[in-house]
Amino acid sequence: MSKFAQYFLTYRDDNLFARLEWEKREDLLASFLADEDGIQFADKSQNESEATDGNDDESGQRIKIYHHRIYHLAENERIIVMRIANVKIIPIEMDFKQKSVEHYPSVFVIFDTRPGCRRVAIQKLSASFSNTDQVAKIIQKTLGEQMRMLHNIGIEMRAQRYPMDFYRLWRAQEHHTARLRFHLDRESVESYRGRDASKDKDAGRPDDRREGVLSYIYGLEASSRQCGYRTALDVEPEKKGATMYVDEDSDYIRNLVNYSAATATPIELITSDGGSFECYIDTDMMSDDKIVCLEFETSHLEMLFDTSLPEDVRKNYESKVVEFVNGMKYVVDDKEKEVER
Repeated sequence: MSKFAQYFLTYRDDNLFARLEWEKREDLLASFLADEDGIQFADKSQNESEATDGNDDESGQRIKIYHHRIYHLAENERIIVMRIANVKIIPIEMDFKQKSVEHYPSVFVIFDTRPGCRRVAIQKLSASFSNTDQVAKIIQKTLGEQMRMLHNIGIEMRAQRYPMDFYRLWRAQEHHTARLRFHLDRESVESYRGRDASKDKDAGRPDDRREGVLSYIYGLEASSRQCGYRTALDVEPEKKGATMYVDEDSDYIRNLVNYSAATATPIELITSDGGSFECYIDTDMMSDDKIVCLEFETSHLEMLFDTSLPEDVRKNYESKVVEFVNGMKYVVDDKEKEVER
């Protein structure tokens, strides 16, 4: 199983001429992904020693080419699976001499260009690309330049990240919130204990209400560590089956939220129907660790590119891909409304 980071596309009405083909924007984008020859993913190389099949641009800088393959689902051609490869130069020893060989590790990218869908899933594989944002930038740059040049329509690819505002997340789900889960781990607790002590020293005296909550966290984490347990603190209503109410003025809740913010640990909101939503507070949102991910078996995608695969087996793998993209749960309306996060 591999993790696939979730992204979504938005179209930009950059100028008056964009209106001429605005209604066909999804079809226009899909046309670039019709086959391998429809578009070439390229970027200026950051390393002159990287060997590629590209050419120099007008300034003489080397252009790095990212080879790709494309597969359209037979049952729905608007769902597209792509493999895109990076170029790695690996040093080896051959005949007692140091040499270098080219290595082309690839990742899978799934496009859902069905009407109303702008979903893109990018496989996380550091052996190929350092992070999924790197892949997203390459795709956005190439597709965006083509769409703008030929049709005057801009494109942006954005990651679907966990929300930063815990209280906004709770308000969106408050009608069926069952409990909250605050994750605790040893390193986070210890680092926060040091920062907590220095703050108390600077303030001249400790905040008794905050100290009470944090002492409880410290004790809980220490006891669980001695027993070899991984610990999370669950907060739920006293009455079984009742909806969880979050009091924003509560010192107890505020201290727990502050702890999560300071230690960059997630708050998990669990709903009565078993749904789970995670939220980070004031963390480094540039990290792809904060991007919403789903797991999928990459061997299913690899089989789609096997031309000798029997048709009935191929349909089975395609149905798994459709089920996966349907689970990404992101649909944008005609006004290109940005996802709530």
